[in-house]
Amino acid sequence: MAVAVTTQRFDRERRHLLFLCAIYGIAYYLLFQAVDTMIGLAGFSLWFPAAGLRFALIFVFGWRFGLIAAAIEIAVQGLLGEWAHWHYSPAFIVLGISAPPLIYSMVMGVFRRKNLISIYFQQHHHAIWFVLAAIIIPAITAPVSTALQILGNRLPASTFLDASLSFWVGDMVGILMVAPVAILAFSLSQPDNSRPPNFGSALAGKSFWAEFGALTAVTAILVFGAPGFLMTVKGFPFLLPLLWMSLRFGFKGSALAVFMVNLMVVPVVVQLGTEIRTEHQILLALLSATALIIGGLVTSKQHIESQLISSAHHDRLNVMGDMASQIIHELAQPTSITAMYAKESARLLASGKHSPDQITEAMDRIAVQTERLNNLIGNMKQFAAKGELSPRLTDTHTVINGARDLIDIFAKNLGVQVRYDLPRPLPIFVDGILLQQAIINLAKNGIEAMTASETKRLTISTRLSETTVDVSVADTGPGLPVNYQEGQSSKIDGMGLGLKITSGIADAHDGKLVWVTKNEAVIQLPIARKRAPLT
Repeated sequence: MAVAVTTQRFDRERRHLLFLCAIYGIAYYLLFQAVDTMIGLAGFSLWFPAAGLRFALIFVFGWRFGLIAAAIEIAVQGLLGEWAHWHYSPAFIVLGISAPPLIYSMVMGVFRRKNLISIYFQQHHHAIWFVLAAIIIPAITAPVSTALQILGNRLPASTFLDASLSFWVGDMVGILMVAPVAILAFSLSQPDNSRPPNFGSALAGKSFWAEFGALTAVTAILVFGAPGFLMTVKGFPFLLPLLWMSLRFGFKGSALAVFMVNLMVVPVVVQLGTEIRTEHQILLALLSATALIIGGLVTSKQHIESQLISSAHHDRLNVMGDMASQIIHELAQPTSITAMYAKESARLLASGKHSPDQITEAMDRIAVQTERLNNLIGNMKQFAAKGELSPRLTDTHTVINGARDLIDIFAKNLGVQVRYDLPRPLPIFVDGILLQQAIINLAKNGIEAMTASETKRLTISTRLSETTVDVSVADTGPGLPVNYQEGQSSKIDGMGLGLKITSGIADAHDGKLVWVTKNEAVIQLPIARKRAPLT
């Protein structure tokens, strides 16, 4: 059975490899023929999208694909008659044509082994190293390839610098244009369980394609409507759609925007003189690199927020699980009282010995208990729900009052007195549920730390400093140990994950968690200056 499964997997991988080789061969053939549209210095192209496809496939499948790419490129260039330009032995032809993909493979192998790059761009340095690779690898390849062509009598030695510059610009532009889109397409083709959460959600939204379409139309007007003006201002207007898509949608938006802008610019730039072409291609490459770095940084920020949301949600569920018995007790109380009043009302109605005031009083009490029960369930349901980071203008009273039910339930069960010192509502721009979780985590940690204390008192207070709104949680427990580090807990059996998540929540709101004493933790948040209705 195991042998059969292994054979099937081998056959599937072999078919996949053959299909990939066929696609690369066809694409390389078509893209190689397209390079004549952008002739630069020394008669070589300033636009080589085939390099971007090669870069992307080696990026995704590893250095071994470089060997396959070398063989395919040798065959395709032979089919196109490129071998005739080389005046030495077939071995020298093989060396000259295979050098670029082999150099790509070696350098990319170093990047992958050091985990500097990833197809999902989850870390802030991934996009930076991606762009550096797009610059460095062609910079290494260009002089080597030029030297081999000079040795093969394909180029005169006097063209070394010009040809190297053309090779470098052409490969760099091709990589920055094609590779991000190709990598994005591959990453979206992966199963959902192997991709980061919500990785492809932006592309599924109408907003993404509506904005992309609008920016494409604006770019087309800039390119084809006023090409003279566009060249006069050196193409800087392209920075606007590139930045917009990068900041709005991260790396996915920047990848598509860079592809779209580069593709539209080619018909205009080819009409310029050779030296001006080079200048504009280098400038556009710099704009593209800037957009991709910004998009990668936005995506890494989104990934960090997604991890925080996921960790915070698990933490909230753990809190609900730890407090399950107390919550059930609190829910049972209004339920039993409601049942008692309902039975009493039914008895009075059945006896016929009742006054309207008695029934009205009973109904009013049932309504009070039902509202209390509804509020408890609503707060707990909202607390346990999983959502996205969505800060909005609110105030400290609203947030803390939303957390009071759970804090009071937990404190009551362990005999802890809770004191709320809330002078006046202070405006804050936060995700209310996440801030409630941070406060509950600190309160729960403090309550559990006071198990062996004679005085059991928890104080939750707010105050306004010059630059921050401070939410303080203080207890009368033993306090944090002297050698406390983030991730530890003041509880004997605690793992301290709640404190770490609390610190992450504060960081996500441009605030911080500080310990002013060993018994008092303070969440410091920026003062909300946005004018908007409180929620």
